[in-house]
Formats: sequence, structure tokens, C-alpha cells
Amino acid sequence: DPLEEEAEVTVARYLPDGRHRATIVAEGGWHQWPLIGWRVSREADVRVLGIALGMAGVLVLVTLGGTLWTLRHRNWRAWIAALGRWYGMPGTPQQLVLLLITTAAFYFAPSTLLSLALLVPLFLCLLPRPDLGLALIIFSVPFFLVPKPLLGRTIALSEVLLVLVALAFVVRRAWRLLSAFQAPSQLDWATWVLSGLGGCGALAIIFPPASTGWLAQADWSLMPLMLLPLAGALAAIAGARTDRWRLSPSRQLDAALGALVVLALVSSLAAPNIGVAFHEFHVVVWDAALFYVFIRRVEHEMGRFSGVPDEETSACSRWLVDSFLLGATAMAVYALYLFFFTERAITAEGVHRALGSYGSPNNLALLLERAAPVLIAQLAFGRRSSSAAWLRADTILRLPALLFVLLALGLTFSRGALLLGMPAALLFLAASQGRRILGVMIAALAAVAGGILPLLGTERLNTLFTTDAGTSFFRLRLWQSALRMLQDYPWLGVGPDNFLYQYRTRYMLPDAWQEPNLSHPHNLVLDFATRLGVAGVAVWVWIQVAFWRLALTLYRRMEKGHARATLLGLMAGMVATLAHGLVDHAFFLVDLAFVFCLMAAIVANEVDRRQVGAV
Repeated sequence: DPLEEEAEVTVARYLPDGRHRATIVAEGGWHQWPLIGWRVSREADVRVLGIALGMAGVLVLVTLGGTLWTLRHRNWRAWIAALGRWYGMPGTPQQLVLLLITTAAFYFAPSTLLSLALLVPLFLCLLPRPDLGLALIIFSVPFFLVPKPLLGRTIALSEVLLVLVALAFVVRRAWRLLSAFQAPSQLDWATWVLSGLGGCGALAIIFPPASTGWLAQADWSLMPLMLLPLAGALAAIAGARTDRWRLSPSRQLDAALGALVVLALVSSLAAPNIGVAFHEFHVVVWDAALFYVFIRRVEHEMGRFSGVPDEETSACSRWLVDSFLLGATAMAVYALYLFFFTERAITAEGVHRALGSYGSPNNLALLLERAAPVLIAQLAFGRRSSSAAWLRADTILRLPALLFVLLALGLTFSRGALLLGMPAALLFLAASQGRRILGVMIAALAAVAGGILPLLGTERLNTLFTTDAGTSFFRLRLWQSALRMLQDYPWLGVGPDNFLYQYRTRYMLPDAWQEPNLSHPHNLVLDFATRLGVAGVAVWVWIQVAFWRLALTLYRRMEKGHARATLLGLMAGMVATLAHGLVDHAFFLVDLAFVFCLMAAIVANEVDRRQVGAV
């Protein structure tokens, strides 16, 4: 099996007590499937419980329908509006504390039943403030490799929150239609159909429809995890005016990201290994794109899109950026703790490297180099003479965060981040302030480079400048193999996450045999090309052009202050993405995709709010 996969097969369920005999015969795989082990366990027979719960659900729906029919002539719209105002009455700090408590209780709940029960209060906390749910998603994204065990599998907290935020959009849209006696649109009907299908999939996970056959082997989790967020996105845009979107300066960025989703889906369906391709499409492209949609629509949903001075960012944008920075700082602190007080680090090429919860120090560096420029820009260029007290309080919080992030970033010893990503971001920040500061920054980087290069380790430096052995040698061979792969799959590529299986099977050069398990070509252009074909590169260029047209125009028209500095930091983070992407990942990881869509959505929202036309 080239994938070296393991599979659990349920032989029988709900057997009576006593002796039973199972005969296992290999079928397929040249009769060479190894049996790793077997186990017998006693589990509760939940079939009767499932039927009872289904009947109870029907009774609840009938009762609710009868109640609404009885109250149809009464002034219940005012009652619903009053209930909504009361539910959303607590201020943001109180709601945030309550949300954090319920989220932590769900994440650390020891049992499945308690975890499922805690989803209800967690959803109720998100319902009045879906913007805080989005902020919590971007905070938790760096920890996507520390998932929550649930229903016999593991799931990232960000995925759970994305589904709950989507349900909040669906419920809020239905509430609005009911309270206004408004007829549902076609998008509303599609929303409810998708919500029903997603709910059926969730029930199939809890109460499997069969013990054997394709119904037992089907991955029912895809229905709630993919259809419910889509339903939320449709609910979010159901009330949008298409004429306004056509006039929006950010429509090109929206369309480009939509094209990326469509292309990734088509490429996944055409991939040689459709299973792993569709998984990456789901957790990377699909989820991140829907996260982008929710950010784009959440302020419209809550009626907070206007009324903010042009020199400030909206409250939602501030919450999202601060949550991203807080999550990156938390990961940096966690990585430092593991580095200094545990054995959770790796030693390679003569240096001891921090990696946090990631499998590679380079992946930690990819996250931190996107957060560091934002913190630097806010601290260096976010001064406002009228808010000295606010600045002092802000500095007290952001300066230690920057120190933690930079220290953890340095301890990754990532050459891509330290020699490409961060220098490019710093040069961009300096260039935005004029030639004098740019010259000072170039001199400072040269001095720092002379000081830190010896600290990277002699062996690590030697492999950087040697092309007949070491990292540089394998990187050149990898790029040659990627070009050969692109020649064979020019139009749609090999599909998301299919590079590894094609590379080590057909395209690895003989003298590169020592590193067979490379899952991407370590270059953003080749990465998009081999995953999505030449069209993928074109879509990536389209996204970048749309982003920079909007961001640069917006930056030139903003007044000095915290908002302008934040935008500058986001642009510098994008520069780091492109620079480090020349030799590593740029987009196709869960955290990188979410952070990228966060940057794009905030720029698009601020442009639309100010009605700044791109040039």
C-alpha cells in the first residue's frame, strides 16, 4: 500500500453475550493486508435511544409549530425583538469571558457526552456575537494540531467553532425573516436544505445507521463539517444586495478567492488520490474561504459596518487582528516553554530548534513571521498624540508579545524566516517610511546578519551554500522533480496534498533518495502549479494583484495612527509570506490559509467601509 494507511473495520455489533467466532479473509491488496490487532468491547445499544430521540425531536417540532400557529395573530414580533435585545445586552468583555469559559469547558471536557452537552451553551454564547466566534477561531488556529477528541475521532477546535458560527448565521437569518414576516429567498431555502443535510450527517455520526456495508464505512463527518459552514455562508449573503457588491472595489478579491475554491475542488476530484486531496481541500481551502466570507459579512450581519471614523478600523477588525496576535503569542510562549523545560524540540544540523505544537520548526516560523511585522508596525508607527494613555497601555501588552514572538522565531533557526521572510518584511516597513529609514534598516540588517549568522551553526550554514550535498542539494533536486511533475500534469496539477505520493513513487531523482517524504516542492509557484496546475498560478497572481491594489490604495488614503500601522503590518506579513514562500509553504497549511484569508478579508472590509476605489 503506497499510502501505508491503517483502517478500522467493525466486524459485528450488538451481539448477544456468549462465545462468537469471526473468520477473516483478505480480499484485494494481493492478499497481503496485515492484521495489526483486534479488540472486543461492550458498548451500549443506542438504537432504541436513537429512535426515542428522533420521536422526541418530531414532537418538539410539532409543538413549536403549534405554538407559532397559536401566536400568529399576537404581537410576538415585539417579544422576539425584546428577547434579542436582552440576549445581546451584556457588554463585550462579559460576553467574551463567558465565551472563553464555555469554550475551555468544552475543549477540556473528559467525556463525549459532556462535550456534546457543552456545545449548546457554547452556541448560545456565539449566537448574539458571531464576531467574537470568528476572533476565537483565528486565536485557536495555531493550535490546530492539538485537536479535541470527540465521538471516536479528533477535530480541531477551529473546525467546531466554524460550524457553530455558521449555525449562528443560519439562526439569525431565520429569526430575521420570522420577525419581519419576510418571504424566504432561494438562498434561504438552500440554506435550510443544507442545514438539514448537515444535521442528518451529525446524527449519523452519533447514531451510525448501519454496522456493516458502505453506510458504516461512509465518512459522515464531512456532511456537518462542510455543509453547515456552507449553509452559514449562504445565510450570511442571503440579505446582501448584489448591486452593491458589483460596485464594490473589493469584488475582484472576492472573485479571485472564489475561483481558487472552484479550481481546488475540480483539481481534487481529478486527483490520482482523491481521498487525501479532498481532505486538504476541506480543511485548508474550503474552511479558510468560508472563514473569509464570514468576516466579510459579520459587520453587515450585526449592523456595525458604518459609523466608524475613517482613521480607525472597525471593532470587528480590531478584535480579529488582536486575536490573531494573541494566538501567535500564545504559541510562541508555548514553544518557549517546551524548548527550555521539556524535550519537545529537535536537534538538526548542529542547532537545537523550537517547534511548539508543530511537527517542524519551519512551520512555527511561518506562523510567527506573519505576526511579528504587525506587532512591529503597531509599536513603531501606531502613535497618536491624542491617546498617550492608550498608547502606554497598548505598549505594555504588545511589547512583551513582540519579544516572545521574536525569541521563539529566532529559536526556530528557520533560514527561510530569518534570512528571507523577516528581512523582507522589515525592509518593506522601512521603505514605507522613506529612503532615510530604509537606508538605516538596510545597514541594521547587515549588522544583525553579521552577528547572527555564526549562531545558526556551522553545519547549517555549510549546507546552505553547498549545492552538492545537504539541504540546498535536495532542494534543487526537488524543484527539478516538481517541474517534471508539472509537465505531466499541466492543467489541474496532481491535486491538493498529492505531491508526496507522486513524488516518491515516480518523480524522485535517484541521487535524492535520502529524503523521499517531501509533501510539497518548497516553492510557492511550484506548489500552486503542482497542486492546481498552471491555472493555480494564475489564480494566485490574481489574488495577489487584487490584494495589493486594495491595500496600497487604502494605505495611501489613511491618516497616521493605529489603523494605518495595522494595515502596514498586515502588508508586511504578506511580504514575508511571499519571500519565505520562495523556499517553503505559502498557503496550503491550515493556519497559513486562515491567516491569509484574515489579511485579505480585513483589507477588503476596510476598503468597502471607506469606499476607496482601487487603482
